[in-house]
Amino acid sequence: MITQKMGWVRFLFLGGLFLSLTLFFPQRSEAKDFRIDPDGKKIEGEIKRPGKAGAGESNRYFFNLPTEGTLSFRYQSRTIKDSYISLYMERNPEDRDDVLEMVRRNVYGSVKSFEKEYVVSEGAYYLETAPYGKNFGSYALTVSFTPAQGITALGNGSFQLAKAVRPEKAETGMLTVTNSEDYYKVEQTKEKTLTFLYQTEISHSYFTILDAQKKVIRRTDVEGGSARHPKKASFRQTLPAGLYYVRVEIAVDSDSPEEVPCGLYHLTVSTKMDPKGLSAVQSVTVRSLSHGLWVKWAAKSGVDGYQIQYASSPLFRNASTYKVGSASLRRTVVVPSRGSWYVRVRSFIRDGRQLTYGKWSQVQRANVTGR
Repeated sequence: MITQKMGWVRFLFLGGLFLSLTLFFPQRSEAKDFRIDPDGKKIEGEIKRPGKAGAGESNRYFFNLPTEGTLSFRYQSRTIKDSYISLYMERNPEDRDDVLEMVRRNVYGSVKSFEKEYVVSEGAYYLETAPYGKNFGSYALTVSFTPAQGITALGNGSFQLAKAVRPEKAETGMLTVTNSEDYYKVEQTKEKTLTFLYQTEISHSYFTILDAQKKVIRRTDVEGGSARHPKKASFRQTLPAGLYYVRVEIAVDSDSPEEVPCGLYHLTVSTKMDPKGLSAVQSVTVRSLSHGLWVKWAAKSGVDGYQIQYASSPLFRNASTYKVGSASLRRTVVVPSRGSWYVRVRSFIRDGRQLTYGKWSQVQRANVTGR
């Protein structure tokens, strides 16, 4: 009799414990699956009110991408107080559990939104919208995809597949979750000073120069790139005759491995470098204004900027100087007095904090009469 009572007590205890755990830790309902085209159309979604023992259901939107490109999505919680959206890549479409979570973001508060632009490779993906706890309501989701154009670096993810760089020709590549590094090779027939120009939309990447034995000659951490504001970096290196490699790779944050910094990049190797310095800037034009000078010059490839110098002395005593970026090809300067003023321009290359200047242009003279 005592044994039977103990059995009932144990049953009631375990049953009550299960009920309490179910109430405090509700289980999510099965996800609803949808098939969509990432064509930029707005999707109206809803997370229904959950039952007593469960949380709101999640929704999954599946799509296939035929090539590399940029995936953009915007999630707006309309009446859901707390929810999240995740982007997954299916490693094996036949096994729904074999996935890679690329982005996960909590959207706390109704009428809040989250936008993300992500560079991806071809493959199968899905976006999942889900609530936290027992939240429910409506949301809007917009998904669009733009195929990459002009990519020349696909399939060179190893030393054996390294792509030969053509001097002065830009190589365009894309780094994604599945293609996290690219390799290039440079053949030197004699000792030269090369300028490596690296422009990247990747928020964090490494640029490495290696010799034929894969020994690192130079490794640089490049941060701050984005699609709207690409990061420009240049590296000047004197290399003897021989074979060399360039490796471009994603820098993954070990604390947030799902936030992989993907994106496009451009690489140019310039050999048009005077070993004694950069050649002189050409076609410098100076016009006088009422209170200053208008200076214009011809662009030079492979430089990081220009320095303009002007003075009232032809020997440039007590001269004033300005620095401008490589995108600038003209400048207006204000002079303190009227009379004859002399102007010259030179280019420079930035190597870390060190600047290497080229030769001065021919001196131009203009007369200011407005003071």
